Amino acid sequence: MNPVSPFLFLPALATVLVTTALFLKFSGRKVPEVTFQPIDGLRGYLAFFVFIHHCAIWYFYLKTTIWAEPDSHLFIQMGQMSVSFFFMITGFLFFNKLINGKVHPIDWVRLFVSRILRLYPVYMIATASMLIIIGFLTQWHLREPRANVFFEVLQWGTFTVIGRPDVNQAPYMVNITADVVWSLVYEWVFYLSLPLIGFLFFRSKVNFFIILATVSLLIKLLRVTPLPLIHYYSFGCGLIALLVTKQTKVRLVLSRKIFTFLAILSVVITIWIFSSPYQVLPLTLIAFSFIIVAAGNNFFGLLNHPVSRMMGQISYPLYLLHPLCLFILFKFLLGFHRAAALNIPAYWMLISLAAATIILVCYFIHYRIELPAMRATTFVTRVIRRLLFLFGLTSKKPPSSQNIPRSL
Repeated sequence: MNPVSPFLFLPALATVLVTTALFLKFSGRKVPEVTFQPIDGLRGYLAFFVFIHHCAIWYFYLKTTIWAEPDSHLFIQMGQMSVSFFFMITGFLFFNKLINGKVHPIDWVRLFVSRILRLYPVYMIATASMLIIIGFLTQWHLREPRANVFFEVLQWGTFTVIGRPDVNQAPYMVNITADVVWSLVYEWVFYLSLPLIGFLFFRSKVNFFIILATVSLLIKLLRVTPLPLIHYYSFGCGLIALLVTKQTKVRLVLSRKIFTFLAILSVVITIWIFSSPYQVLPLTLIAFSFIIVAAGNNFFGLLNHPVSRMMGQISYPLYLLHPLCLFILFKFLLGFHRAAALNIPAYWMLISLAAATIILVCYFIHYRIELPAMRATTFVTRVIRRLLFLFGLTSKKPPSSQNIPRSL
């Protein structure tokens, strides 16, 4: 049996969907209403596919002790294509904010506060969990000078924008994190560039201090961490999708069932031909599929379904925390040797059970930590606005509060 057969992850997907449906039924939670429902529904599946991507990597690692991409276009693209879709979603939502800023001026302070409160609490949970795991692996003994360890922890505490080193010479760092945090650096480069992009191309009103602060941070970030340019193309594809779908007639046409099939075909062709989407041609094919989703095509109702959209609510915790959960499962609960002895069906059955547990953990974190932090945006923005005014960094109060689009 092929360990990366396309049918092996289907039980895990079914388990996640059933778990989410049961959570909706018995928790009494309601799925929040959003403007772009198909995009909201898409995010949950993208995070799940990244999870499956790493499950495939783990299977071969347990057999060979080599951490590498699986020998399968499908399972490679599940991770890499999903991240490209995430970048397109971010570009689509925030370029939409810039365009709408002509009518509803952007409160830049609130925007950055909302980003920090959206991303940082869950990230800190992931970082703290990683450090606890490292403590157990190193038996809580310092293997480096205390100052070195402190700086390594500091690097991780800044979304790894100044590096993501091994902490205290701990083993298994790549296994613990699966290096998923690399995409957050691109997210922050994009966020920091928004005021300048808005000022130059969208006639956005931006306080001089905001431009100075964000551009300074952006230059410092790019000098410390040079980033390949290909991923910025994905953010640009988000803008293209936004401009294309601004036309009502275009949205109506792209919402037809024939375009659902064309979107699926475009993804299938990309997976069939390319081992990685990180080139212009495969990203263009992916962007074609994303434009169809952005136009409101719900894929026969799948992306608008409450279960899909509920999964979208936990896409960020699922994306960030699943590597830690998998490491705990294979290293501490099962043990590498016993996990390596599992046959292919048993391994993927274990993944199905793990998926259900991870989903429930993510719902708990979303409602107990992530959502309360996001709801504090108005209060924190008000405090920061007063401080800026107090120190003379702004001469008047920014525009009234407004909703900020959500993305990973």
